[in-house]
Amino acid sequence: MQAKLDRDEISSTDVVAAMIAIAEVVEVDMGGTSGGLYSIFFNGLSKGLLEAQREKQSETATAEVWARGLEVCSDLSR
Repeated sequence: MQAKLDRDEISSTDVVAAMIAIAEVVEVDMGGTSGGLYSIFFNGLSKGLLEAQREKQSETATAEVWARGLEVCSDLSR
């Protein structure tokens, strides 16, 4: 992951894109069950954050957006 950060391949301005990129990294680089589980979490979180940004009508990842994004992510896992 550090190499992708060094090459600016993980967005520092778009939290949804960053979560998607992190999901890809952990799935490929970690591998195994842990990589798969973390990848599922980060993909769910990216969907939750996107939905939360739409609900809050905010392009900024505020504390409220993060909180709502995690709630949505939790709902997706049920």
